[in-house]
Amino acid sequence: MKTIFITLLLFSMYSYTNAQCTVVCNSSMNVSLDTDMQGIITSEILTQGNISDCNLEVGLFETDNETQVIPYADTLFVNCDHLGDFLFRVRDKDSGNICFGTLSTSDQLGSCLTNTHDLSDTQIIDLGDRIKIELSDYTNTSLVVYNIIGHQVFNLAINSPSMFLAKHDIGQKGHYVLSITNGEALFSRKFVIL
Repeated sequence: MKTIFITLLLFSMYSYTNAQCTVVCNSSMNVSLDTDMQGIITSEILTQGNISDCNLEVGLFETDNETQVIPYADTLFVNCDHLGDFLFRVRDKDSGNICFGTLSTSDQLGSCLTNTHDLSDTQIIDLGDRIKIELSDYTNTSLVVYNIIGHQVFNLAINSPSMFLAKHDIGQKGHYVLSITNGEALFSRKFVIL
């Protein structure tokens, strides 16, 4: 009788210590930056079900699922450099079990745009069906267009001091923000496609 009890006790302990965490992710999530230009991402908001037996960490990847944007950590902090669509992975540190989904980060409050530096010589002229852009220094500069919820919809390297951008190349009808950047936002202007 003692042998059966001890065997049963050992089996119960073995089952408990080797129990694996089952990780189930939401297929897609949206996060908007706050007024401090930051969004906080934890495994609790990305997963479903009971994760109390899990030891989870989160990593952020480009949509190709290979290029890591933010390394695995218990909590991820996204900012103005992380606007757009990404793939997240939630991993249990103990078992190695992983689930994943898509994450869209946006700047719905416009916090990233209010922190821009004005280039006094930059001109953006709305000509109806196209936009004319003029600036004196275009070294390592690009034009980026964001839709109303902060997703990047267009990106183009600027290679001359004057250029035209056809609105139909950008997207559908709606409100957009055009930014001239060289690694940080330098100039932004809102415009509408009717």
